This record gives sequence, C-alpha cells and structure tokens, in this order.
Amino acid sequence: PLSALDAPRLRASRVRQVPQHPVGLLDGCAMPAVEAVAALLGQAINVGAPAYNRGDVEGCYRLYAHTAEQLIDERDDCPGVQRALRDGLLRCEGLLDAEDRAWALRDTFDGLMDVIGRWRQSRPSSLASSQKRSPPKTYLN
Repeated sequence: PLSALDAPRLRASRVRQVPQHPVGLLDGCAMPAVEAVAALLGQAINVGAPAYNRGDVEGCYRLYAHTAEQLIDERDDCPGVQRALRDGLLRCEGLLDAEDRAWALRDTFDGLMDVIGRWRQSRPSSLASSQKRSPPKTYLN
C-alpha cells in the first residue's frame, strides 16, 4: 500500500534523544562491571536493531526492555548505570507506540555506550600504567 512509503520518511525525521552523561556516572564501577554492561548492551543492539529493521519493532522493544531490567537487577555495583536505565524505562511509560519505546531505550543504550567509551579513554591503560613503574632491580652476583 501507499502508506508503506511513509515509514521511511517518518524514520528519517526521528529526532534522537541520546542522553549525554558525565563520566562521573560510572564512579564506583569497577572495570569488569563496566565491560559487562557494555557487552550486554552491545549484544542487545546487535540483535535488536536487525529485528527492528525486519519489522519486528515490538520484539526489538521487548529485548531492549528485558536487557535494561536485567542490568538494573544485576548491576548493583554500578548505581549510575541502573539510574540511567531506570530513566529510560520511565521514559517508555509515557509512550504508546512500540517504535517510540524501542527508540527511547536505544537512545538510553547509546548514551550509556558513549559514556562508557569516554570513561575508558579517561582511564590509564594497563600497558601505560605498567610502563610508569620503575624497572625491577637487578642484582649481580
């Protein structure tokens, strides 16, 4: 039907609302916890985006919502992440359309992925920190 031609135009005009979190959002989170959050968010996006593109918008939203709820339940060691995900789910409560809810959570995930990337860059790498240590003492016999 001709109405199907409207969908790409609607998608193209979508205004993204990706939260811009300060790096301090991850204060208190250990590196393994942040890596686990990033991995789970990445997996959800890698499965949810193709589902959305195939037309399974509701399935994409359900996957994103499940992922957000899982991280809220499991990541007590990262309260900033929990807070950001709760905010994303709260934003979904006021949205009637599955497409809008899916995008609200995708924006939430992208905001977290962005702050995680900046957080990683602000941390000294293990290689750099090992190079700053003084060399081991050598003893000649």
